[in-house]
Amino acid sequence: PIVDAGAPPPPAYASIVDRVEKLLLKYDAETDWTAIGEEDGVVAYRCDYASRSGSAVLVKGHGEIDAPGEAILALAGDLDEKHQWDTLFDKGYTVEEMSFPAKVTRQMFKAVWPTTARDFVLFSYARWLDDRSALVAVNVSTEHDAEKPTRSFVRGNLFAGGMILKPLAGRRCAVTYVSHADLGGSIPSSLKKMAALKQPLVIAHIRKFAERNADVVDEFRDNPGYGDGILPEPAGA
Repeated sequence: PIVDAGAPPPPAYASIVDRVEKLLLKYDAETDWTAIGEEDGVVAYRCDYASRSGSAVLVKGHGEIDAPGEAILALAGDLDEKHQWDTLFDKGYTVEEMSFPAKVTRQMFKAVWPTTARDFVLFSYARWLDDRSALVAVNVSTEHDAEKPTRSFVRGNLFAGGMILKPLAGRRCAVTYVSHADLGGSIPSSLKKMAALKQPLVIAHIRKFAERNADVVDEFRDNPGYGDGILPEPAGA
């Protein structure tokens, strides 16, 4: 929806949203991460202190997209089209629609030989910070009775993920993409490095996807109520 009054997060997820949002902002501000790659002006970083052992990796990417934050979230949140900007994504669907913009989804990712395909069950939510300096989209693993693990997939665990979208002049956005995930199972170090690099660089692919969907971007950009009703207003607004 272009204009839709958003609801606060469901009570069962309120503290989770607060925790993950704080982590995303913390990771965004940290400057001692290791640069691991670059694509079309997007720089990917790895947090070494959280990525030293096991299959858990904490990465982030920084870049810019010529689109309002709400337009970026609308495009990136369409699971039917996610394969166009995430080459590792296979398919996904909504498990439970909650009060907009909260929902639970199941997302499946392609198997890369010699590993098994991965899937995630995720809770998603987005809101403006109180000072309206950024729109923060939160993704985090959750459990759902309708989506028990299956033998066809290794169930991954996303500890904290999402995007921080900071408005720039001309209704562009500075975008930080964060993923702290344990892919589960046994993963060769070469594939772990590949996944670590690919995830934060999706900002460049989301940018190209937005360019191909200029009509959607323009609809948000031209909307007189832009930023005033599509997502939950900050306290006191």
